Amino acid sequence: MQNATFIRETALKEIAKLDSQKAQGLFRERVLDFDMPLDWNRIRSMNLPPSADLDAELIGVLEDRWTERMSRVAPIIGLYATDSILSRVKGVYEVYGPDWPCSIEAGLLTYFLRVDPAYGSEKLSPALTAYYDRGSSDCHQGNLLVDLAILRNGPELQRFVSAALNDPRPLVAAAGARVTAFGDQAKIPVRPLLARLRALHEEWPDFDARSATDPDYLKKWNSGYNELERILSIDFVNAEDSPENAALWKQALDLCVSDSCRNNLRQRLARSKF
Repeated sequence: MQNATFIRETALKEIAKLDSQKAQGLFRERVLDFDMPLDWNRIRSMNLPPSADLDAELIGVLEDRWTERMSRVAPIIGLYATDSILSRVKGVYEVYGPDWPCSIEAGLLTYFLRVDPAYGSEKLSPALTAYYDRGSSDCHQGNLLVDLAILRNGPELQRFVSAALNDPRPLVAAAGARVTAFGDQAKIPVRPLLARLRALHEEWPDFDARSATDPDYLKKWNSGYNELERILSIDFVNAEDSPENAALWKQALDLCVSDSCRNNLRQRLARSKF
């Protein structure tokens, strides 16, 4: 099923390059075929042109307020709906605001950030606060901020990414670290990641000695701090090989808390040309 889905979506993208109107019709059929899987991580790259017909069908589903169907169309609204339905999308969103499920929240907030950045930024802050307070299991990638960035990692999102990276809560910071490294290897900003690793290092002094003898200490580390360090080390490894980054990797190696992080950095440095 997954292979068939991939083939269909790849074909749809190729059709879009040749005949956008034909692709749009097929796309609408696929979006509204609720029995078929839809991987919006691939669909987001189609770059469909604006369509009043697609707008009408998407807002119709959203206003029906059937949660499962809303979850399906919300990311499509985030990617492709025009501002002609903005007031109606706001009307639906404001029924529950930050308390919508993550699968709906991510798509609608992406839409607002794209077509009405001031409103989107106003709504994103309380939505992230509510998400971090309650958690959620229905996000596409396990985190609201990450889902937003996968859909559209636009400039309006960046101050929220920076705030997350420097948040004292380790799983919030881990999400910020993931999104910070999205995109081109040459553009991964290593310095803010290094600053976050330094803060983690300062928070966990004498880790090697204490983790071997203090179960509660190790339990706290494994409550999310280990995941933050893991994501940071992956970000370093994925960054472009350059003299500047090589120097920063050496600093990061000294700031690693665990052996796993140190091993990742040593391997990266061994592959570096600098």
